[in-house]
Amino acid sequence: MVRAAVMANHVHVVVADCPDDGPGVRRVLKGVTQAALGRAEARRRRWWTQGGSNRYLHGSSSVEAAVAYVAQQRHILAEVVNGTIVPRDAAT
Repeated sequence: MVRAAVMANHVHVVVADCPDDGPGVRRVLKGVTQAALGRAEARRRRWWTQGGSNRYLHGSSSVEAAVAYVAQQRHILAEVVNGTIVPRDAAT
């Protein structure tokens, strides 16, 4: 993962070095995070809706633009930067 931003009602994730299978990658990300969130809350809850969107980025300029877009989201609750989870003030 290159960059991620978590907002109250959606998530943006830029993933590098993965197959060109957006639905498959999204399914894995949702599954892993669903399990982790369930363990953290110690109860069953559906965290994700069905579907989502994906874009295939080829070339460093496309990836850099996507990373900048994700970093500039409003109302970020937390983000992943260089593999580290960074909580943020929701007012930003």
